[in-house]
Amino acid sequence: FFSPLRHPGARWPLRRPVRAARRSRRADVDRERPDALWGPMAARTFDLLRAHLGEIELLDGISGTLGWDEQTYMPKGAADLRGAQTGLLARLSHERLTDPRVEAWLEGLDRKDPIEAACARNLGRAYQREKRVPAELVDRLARARSEGFQAWIEAKRTSDFGPFASVLERLLALTLERARAI
Repeated sequence: FFSPLRHPGARWPLRRPVRAARRSRRADVDRERPDALWGPMAARTFDLLRAHLGEIELLDGISGTLGWDEQTYMPKGAADLRGAQTGLLARLSHERLTDPRVEAWLEGLDRKDPIEAACARNLGRAYQREKRVPAELVDRLARARSEGFQAWIEAKRTSDFGPFASVLERLLALTLERARAI
């Protein structure tokens, strides 16, 4: 989905408030949250949405690192734990993406600003699609992908793809369930 954090021309909203926070020398200010510096009523909708998307990107980055580790260094006995970890991260990311506040923030974006309009269009499309998918299904699918990778490695090693067929069928069934939900 579109993320203003990835867009090279996106404005960085925290520059001004961070300077103000440094001048005030308040130790209790959370510099990661724009509304902590300006107050909840004064914070711009786009800034709140960007901060929320930043959390989603962090979760997705952690999930990507775990996936890389699974494919390169992870011991064979840790496959079940890794499946649980990636399932949890996928569910948390999905829950953040489908948070009802996202819809409210999207409605409050300035459609005249090209970046905010693109964010509203692209993230809005992803939000509408993903909110139809249950978080529990996202979790099950992530766990099945991890299990499928381990089954594939074993099948490739032994040249016996019979056991992998059942895992592949489960992955296909979950993917079709997701497609029906969308």
